[in-house]
Amino acid sequence: MSHEEADRNLHDWTLEKITEQVADEGEEKQDSSLWTSKKRVKAGASKVDFVEREQVPSLVDALEARGEVVYWHGLIAPATEEHISEIIESEVEANHPREILLGRLNEAKQEAKLEVSS
Repeated sequence: MSHEEADRNLHDWTLEKITEQVADEGEEKQDSSLWTSKKRVKAGASKVDFVEREQVPSLVDALEARGEVVYWHGLIAPATEEHISEIIESEVEANHPREILLGRLNEAKQEAKLEVSS
């Protein structure tokens, strides 16, 4: 396997793990988790033999730089339009919505829309 293929496998595994960790666990919205964390992704890395726990922070940083995940103070979520919309809805319904987070999410949502239509 080439170095490029290995990097792509790590990238794919990391994005899949993040997506899996925020997937709906039940039919009700409150049963799902909208965010995961680097710590949880690292824990997943200990269960496979092709990624080291120490690689996870840089893998997540690369995903964020590519616009494939949203990062907020240690929390990570897939940057798909649908998932970002769910986070925005949850944040708007909160007692104290975080305006800075909402601004970042709306920007990420617009970027996700552009990528889908390209």
